[in-house]
Amino acid sequence: MPTLLFECPRTRRAIDAGIYTDSDTLAAVRPVKLRLYCSHCRRTHDLPIRGARLSENRMPELSGWQDAPKAPSLTIAINALRISLLEQGLNKARN
Repeated sequence: MPTLLFECPRTRRAIDAGIYTDSDTLAAVRPVKLRLYCSHCRRTHDLPIRGARLSENRMPELSGWQDAPKAPSLTIAINALRISLLEQGLNKARN
């Protein structure tokens, strides 16, 4: 799957947003802007998504990607880990 590419308004060089998408999804996007940092001119740009193009590079296909955890599950797991580490630290401080 290709990534979204934008053009830096100062240098006219490509900025890879690191967002994987396809042409159908890109065509259906509402008229919103993304704030991207440009490593070419070292500035932040607010660029309309409709002005993006798709890269030629393709994301490597990962086997089993359908089984990957969804964002809420991942967030819950990270929060549970944080709580566990916090509890461990409190227990060590008490002893």
